[in-house]
Amino acid sequence: MKKRFYIAGPMTGYKNYNAGAFLAAEKYLRKIGHEAVNPAAMAELHTAAGRPLIGETLRRLMADELSELCRCDGVLLLDGWEKSAGARRELEVALAIGLEVIVSNEGNLYGVKLR
Repeated sequence: MKKRFYIAGPMTGYKNYNAGAFLAAEKYLRKIGHEAVNPAAMAELHTAAGRPLIGETLRRLMADELSELCRCDGVLLLDGWEKSAGARRELEVALAIGLEVIVSNEGNLYGVKLR
């Protein structure tokens, strides 16, 4: 069954907001027949328009991301997610609404039952 997964992971402090890791996860999810929501692509839209990810721009981006997360069936946590305040918040929301959680560890994916 086709599912929709939100990709969560570290962005701040990474070159291009860690877009390479997010894109690789997106391609993998699509390859195995799922849909992917890539927040790095959402961030890229804001920065491409010349808006730095601070203040009101960051608030809008986070609101958009959380809205997308709530429309997903699961969340895929990229390597380093535990060091990211944003990814930890996204995981909290995912758990609160009962989403499936997949954790990446050095590129290997593990389905995790956290409930």
